[in-house]
Amino acid sequence: DVPTSRLTAITNTKLLIHSNQTYDSSDSNHHVIASGAIPKSDQSKYGESSWYFDGSDDHLEIAHNTDFDFGAGASGSTTNDFTIECWFMRTVNNSSYQALLGKGNDTGNTQYTDAWFIAIDNSGQANSLKFSVNNTALAGNVFTYSTNTWYHLSLVRSEDVFTFYINGTALSNTSTSTVNLNKTGVFYIGAGANAGAHELNIGGYIDDLRITKGLAVYTGNFTAPSGPLTTTWTQTGSGTPTNN
Repeated sequence: DVPTSRLTAITNTKLLIHSNQTYDSSDSNHHVIASGAIPKSDQSKYGESSWYFDGSDDHLEIAHNTDFDFGAGASGSTTNDFTIECWFMRTVNNSSYQALLGKGNDTGNTQYTDAWFIAIDNSGQANSLKFSVNNTALAGNVFTYSTNTWYHLSLVRSEDVFTFYINGTALSNTSTSTVNLNKTGVFYIGAGANAGAHELNIGGYIDDLRITKGLAVYTGNFTAPSGPLTTTWTQTGSGTPTNN
């Protein structure tokens, strides 16, 4: 189910950031640096606050770690499955990309040719959600959103198939790719990554961000979580976790 309360660490959780925390609640205990971004109590999905990003230069960052090396997917293998999920609310609607998170290599390119990020695109394909890898959109489709509205987002790679879910419903297209997602740069939240710098900063709020490596938490449409995510996970049917 789509969570109705705070996410908690489950098997294979590599990052878990709640709205009122400046630290990682997973066993990885990553050091999270806040640059401009602050927890604000005027909006929250769960708890008393959520992370606010002004759309200019606010972001969170985590130094490179192999926990965020997702490798290449392969048909018939679940080794490199992963799930990225969070709640987000946009307060700024502009005419360009706004990235929720991203990671690249610390190189001198300026065209996102060596990076991946999740972003809302209001430029090339208006009102669309995209997972861009090395300057190529691998997954996503039209996503008609409203500002000042909370959405549960999850990006899942199951074997070699990428799928976006919004509020538990898969966007209409998926993508099959064996592209390698390992990058050596900083991991950014609230921004995309390019040549070692943060760009495409989002304007709005992010709450309960969780990254699960080696597990496709959702494999089909699901009801947005109705309770806290726990440390165990079972599945009774396609995409229907009984305890997440």
